[in-house]
Amino acid sequence: NTKNKGPLEMEKGMPLILFLFFIIDLQEVIGMSNEDKLFYRDKTLEMFRHGFTSYMDYAYPADELMPLSCRGRVRGRETSRGDIDETLGHYSLTLVDSLDTLAVLGEIDDFVTAIKIVIQSVTFDADLVISVFEANIRVLGGLLGAHFAAQKLKEQGEKRLKWYKDELVWKADELGQRLLPAFNTTTGLPYARINLNTGNFTNGGKAGWDTTCTACAGTLLMEFAALSRLTGNPIYEEKAHRAMEVIWEKRNEDHNLVGTIINVNTGEWIRRDSGVGAGSDSYYEYCLKSYIVLGDEVYLERFQKHYNAIMMYIANGPFLIDCDMHKPRSSRKSSIDSLLAFWPGLQVLWGDIDVAASIHDVLYYVNHKHDFLPEAINIDLIRVLWGSHPLRPEFAESTYFLYKATGDTYYLDIGKSIVESLDKYARVKCGFAAMKDVRTKAHEDRMDSFVLAETFKYLYLLFAEENHLPFDLDDFVFTTEAHLIPISLQDMDNGDRREGDIVEDKEKTQLVCPPFKHRMASLNQYERMMKKQTSSPRFWPASQPKPKPKIDVNPLSHHFPTGIDFNKESHLNLLHKMGIFIEAQNERGVIIKFDPEQAKTGQLKTDGILIMQHFSTLENNKKGNRVARTINLLSPTEYGFEPVLAGPAQFGPDFSPEAALEGPLAVAHPFDLCQSIRSDKVDIVKHIVLIQRGGCSFMTKVRNAQEGGAKGAIIIDNTQSKDERSGIFSMAPDGNKDDIRIHSVFVTQSTGTKFLQMVLLAQSRSEKVEVQIQSMINHPDLEQTLEQTQEVGSSEQTQEVGSSEQAQEVGSSEQAQEVGSSEQTQEVGSSEQTQEVG
Repeated sequence: NTKNKGPLEMEKGMPLILFLFFIIDLQEVIGMSNEDKLFYRDKTLEMFRHGFTSYMDYAYPADELMPLSCRGRVRGRETSRGDIDETLGHYSLTLVDSLDTLAVLGEIDDFVTAIKIVIQSVTFDADLVISVFEANIRVLGGLLGAHFAAQKLKEQGEKRLKWYKDELVWKADELGQRLLPAFNTTTGLPYARINLNTGNFTNGGKAGWDTTCTACAGTLLMEFAALSRLTGNPIYEEKAHRAMEVIWEKRNEDHNLVGTIINVNTGEWIRRDSGVGAGSDSYYEYCLKSYIVLGDEVYLERFQKHYNAIMMYIANGPFLIDCDMHKPRSSRKSSIDSLLAFWPGLQVLWGDIDVAASIHDVLYYVNHKHDFLPEAINIDLIRVLWGSHPLRPEFAESTYFLYKATGDTYYLDIGKSIVESLDKYARVKCGFAAMKDVRTKAHEDRMDSFVLAETFKYLYLLFAEENHLPFDLDDFVFTTEAHLIPISLQDMDNGDRREGDIVEDKEKTQLVCPPFKHRMASLNQYERMMKKQTSSPRFWPASQPKPKPKIDVNPLSHHFPTGIDFNKESHLNLLHKMGIFIEAQNERGVIIKFDPEQAKTGQLKTDGILIMQHFSTLENNKKGNRVARTINLLSPTEYGFEPVLAGPAQFGPDFSPEAALEGPLAVAHPFDLCQSIRSDKVDIVKHIVLIQRGGCSFMTKVRNAQEGGAKGAIIIDNTQSKDERSGIFSMAPDGNKDDIRIHSVFVTQSTGTKFLQMVLLAQSRSEKVEVQIQSMINHPDLEQTLEQTQEVGSSEQTQEVGSSEQAQEVGSSEQAQEVGSSEQTQEVGSSEQTQEVG
């Protein structure tokens, strides 16, 4: 299904969230050369070999490698990690999980050897409580994927596998029998855990023993159906099918949403959060993929209903935010987790390519910023909530599928960055170590089996050509653990299987999607256009008004149309409601104290902040200081963008009252412009360039823009302000400023994000965004100038009207006047100021 599903519907009142991830590679990407592509294919293979050899040398037969300690992780010997250790079952997990990766990467000698080791040495009788979900996707799936790979190679005449007689199937059957008691529940949903040796599922009566996650119960069918059709025993497929039925029956029928935790005996939802990340992710994946490999259209219909619900309630532009399954419009989380990075890859299989690309861009922004995806991050894409990263595969998986669907070499460049981050930060002497915190790059002594089973598999496939592979992968569908299940599985009867027999049924085969390369052949139109579509008009539904920032550049005219009279009690009362108090009056002027926390309402607090900014500009024009700026949108006018306030720079040319700077917007590359502009990525000549704050001084950024041919610069704050107005400040110089010849201004992150949105949307229409920058429109009663527009972030500010001294605190190369301390004193009518470096 390659049709768009209609405009994305967003919750009423929920703002469209489009952050700064759009800035990466806005122009067409210069294609990676064949030599570079071959280099990164070989580099990925070398890295896989390093990880696999380290496991075999230092850890086997243990389940996992501890790469910092250079030894195996044996459950019961190492300090318990809680639920994480339920993945381990004394069955050489990493070896089993890596089997079909060896085949796909062409390591046939090692593949044959590894199969023999597994057949001869792996057992499933340990007296351990293990995760049914993990045992299925990693071990059962690993055995079956290796069987299908061995079978395919044998069919192609691989002599090294002449001896193979389906031994892996019977090994998988042994594990399957030990998992079956988990399904002995009232509903048919399996218990989350089971003791491999005894079949006990109560887990010692620990809390939650009778609950499971949606993904845990709904990610069994592909492996269990394959096992039924290979062994002729229908019980596996029947049990997994029933589990899928229960989840569907327990959905909210009005919204077609499911929760994340359910009681396996009562069918009651314990956690009603609905999303596509942790707890439910692979359930949706198996709805679609079960249709592809089994040909049962009921799964296609279910996936379509779930997908429509997800795009209506969970998708907020390119963000996927959990909601309540029963009240999807009233309850949302404020974070996203890394497991949802698989979702764009699934959208590719569904055919929703443009939306997949936009969601992938959100993830790439975070990955680009931290070199890895943290486990959880706030939806502002700034605050990391859980900084660890166990070298998960989901982002590489989606990158691979988007490249296969589009042929856009932009995704090869992303894959290159993933490979380089793994090699630079995760590689250690004995394998690859997980990131304990992506911000510090501190290591954790773990290398999960999926690093070899999935991460390096997807990266290798991203750079490999079809003729580099030992067999045609279009004949297979990947499980959630990237194991191979043949599309022809639907042609095998689950109750009458004969060794090696696959019966062709042309009519039945037509029920499922055709092989990948044929299915995607018509999608070449997307090539090199993904970046331009990330701000597609689909994210601006015609039925909803476009957001219009409301910036009142002069609240004095609203509250005090004839000016402030400090002797009028009504004026003083109104100032008090804003948190502004008169401390004293003398011959030099009025001493004013501002405490934002004393403001009666949020709006009055905001107005108080801006009025204090107006106070700070009184009479500064006598010193020739600079006024605040306004930015106006000239075209396209349909965006409905009202003028916004901007802070001036205390360097470079100034505006005369009647002068203005006009020009088209461009986005800097690199975005912080701490290095020279990449002219191969973006043309900024005679443009006003958007630049992100941070990394170097304001003047360095403006100089680099000037050297690239820009006519002006707009610096965008890299932190979010409390509101549109309080984040504005003036940019102070950090040295000799005589060489700066172009205008520059400072805007809040919120304002800058709106400019970025417009640039991306205009590019998708082959248009330009034209703006005008000029001096702030003055109030008729006040000649307002702004030497250092202040960013008020403190609880208290004191200001005196009338003196002449300036003090400056310099703590870095980039300066801005910020009220970041507990108190600030300023005399207006002069220029005494305290500056804190921004």
